[in-house]
Amino acid sequence: MSRLGLNLPNLISLARLLLVPLTIWLILCARYGFAFWIVVAAGVSDALDGFIAKRFDRRTRLGALLDPIADKAMLVSVYITLGIAGELPSWLVILVGFRGRSPCLSVSIHSSSARPTPACRSLWSCSSWPDSVSKPSPAHSTLPCALPSR
Repeated sequence: MSRLGLNLPNLISLARLLLVPLTIWLILCARYGFAFWIVVAAGVSDALDGFIAKRFDRRTRLGALLDPIADKAMLVSVYITLGIAGELPSWLVILVGFRGRSPCLSVSIHSSSARPTPACRSLWSCSSWPDSVSKPSPAHSTLPCALPSR
């Protein structure tokens, strides 16, 4: 299991990621109480996998990618689904949906300026960010790097 980078914290993050479709389904079926407890469990598991990874030195590259993806997937999917269900105003859904994409917008605007600087060459390395954009935290690093700069 260690060759793949799978360990207990990564398996907890993977389980959290797999809870996203269940949460969406529960919200769409108006089972908000169950969905609430799934989201609470996801929050507790996020704290637990972080604690285990740091305390027992179980940090991996897979975990560094998987944990923020699971967090973002849960957050954005809950907001979008609650918006579709009519439980949240559209402006709030849009605000939360675009919150993590603001580095992309900044990179796109900067890349189209007179001094072109490539944003990210691949999903795995963010080595040449434009001067006007600081390097994102791991929670915001996957989407800006996945988009082409031009």
